[in-house]
Amino acid sequence: TTQGSRSTTLAYRLTLNNTLDHPIVLTLIEQLPISQDAQIAVTLLQVEPAASQVDLAKCEWQLTLQPQSPQTVFYQVQVEHPLDLTVSGLDERG
Repeated sequence: TTQGSRSTTLAYRLTLNNTLDHPIVLTLIEQLPISQDAQIAVTLLQVEPAASQVDLAKCEWQLTLQPQSPQTVFYQVQVEHPLDLTVSGLDERG
């Protein structure tokens, strides 16, 4: 972080389950946090498994889910902003 700023890392883990008796192909699209304020920087830090497409607002995965076998998708974002700026939905986390 730069002096006078606050950085918060948010991690998300999604678990998908195929309850069918055969594999399925699934497209997962996850909306990423975005900022419309130039003082707030949102950076994608980590994505597992690798997404087939990433842009400023979303990650997209093409997944093959095996029967009765969970698949986990994980991603982390970092939100950085000035100390004197309150970020709605972020600063309430404690």
